[in-house]
Amino acid sequence: MRSTVVVRRLARLVGFVLICLVAGGTASAATADDATPTPTSSAEPVTFGIAPASADSPDDRAYLVAGAAPGSVVYEHIAVINQSDVPLSLAVYPVSAGNTSDGSLGLAERGMTSDAGGWLTLGAEQVDVPAQSTDTGLGFVIVPVTITIPTDAEPGDHVAGIVASLTTTGQSSGNSPSLQLEQRTGVRVYITVAGDAAPALQITDVETSYDPGPLWGLLGQGSVHLSYTIVNPGNVRMAVEPSTTTAGPFGLLTQTVAGTEVAELAPNGRAQRETTLTGVWPLIHTGVTVTAVAGQAKGGSEITLDPATDVVGLWTIPWAWLAILLVAGLVGWWMRRRRRIRAARRGPAGGGRHSHARRSRRGSETPVADQTPVAEVAGAAAP
Repeated sequence: MRSTVVVRRLARLVGFVLICLVAGGTASAATADDATPTPTSSAEPVTFGIAPASADSPDDRAYLVAGAAPGSVVYEHIAVINQSDVPLSLAVYPVSAGNTSDGSLGLAERGMTSDAGGWLTLGAEQVDVPAQSTDTGLGFVIVPVTITIPTDAEPGDHVAGIVASLTTTGQSSGNSPSLQLEQRTGVRVYITVAGDAAPALQITDVETSYDPGPLWGLLGQGSVHLSYTIVNPGNVRMAVEPSTTTAGPFGLLTQTVAGTEVAELAPNGRAQRETTLTGVWPLIHTGVTVTAVAGQAKGGSEITLDPATDVVGLWTIPWAWLAILLVAGLVGWWMRRRRRIRAARRGPAGGGRHSHARRSRRGSETPVADQTPVAEVAGAAAP
């Protein structure tokens, strides 16, 4: 009877589990179907680009380069290229360009046309670019570019860019608003205004820290971490190779580590860098020297400029060894003090016994020295 009850309970349990599994699978399938997004477009991925060009076709230049005096006007061309199998309607517009925080050169958002970005005028703002084909090859449209250099333009290098952009709009559903996705590609424009070249390079905002390593430097070597900013306050764009050197007192245990190169630092550009040097011995105080060497940027002019340096000091204290020395010193002082106390306690007792012995000897000797023979005394008194 008992076995029959057990079998029935097991059967009920198995049935309950099967029902839960079926219900869970159905619910999961429904959720997955509901989460599947509805395609907003059947368009295939597209590829497009922009490049310098002649009046007839794209050429092999990597960027536009112009050099002229203030007040001059330079005429150029760009090609907006379609490498897709469908025609594209693309926007084209000029923007400013400059270094981002990591030192890479980037193009600004649409509408930001300060400095050289405001010197560019395009022959069109929207172009319809035909698809590529086996007969004609790449589809492209030539757009004229006019570079108008102001009469008060500062001498030196100026950087701008021209962007080709495709904006797509997704369909909104329910309470979700429609989203716009802008795909951009650009070409750089380098403009050199005639005048005196004044290259310059600085290192600023140097910050250092020392990590003594495991067990607070008990194992010896630690590491130095530093951050700094490379600044181009001049009017010539340049490549920059930074490096960091550490040295202990009197130049002991010097080591140098190369930093990450800045391929192109535009005038008024800034690039932040971080470096970690390992294997630095804790020599109480360590000197840290950051050096930046200027070089010719790709497509730029040659530069003759002394390296920029900044020197800072850093405390590299071996805390673990100092703690060991402190404890050892305290133990030695305590042991010496303990010996002195013991010696002081023994001193009076030993001195008392010595004095008593001396007095005893003196007491026994004095009576012997003062004694007079009895016979002599009696003889002297007889007459």
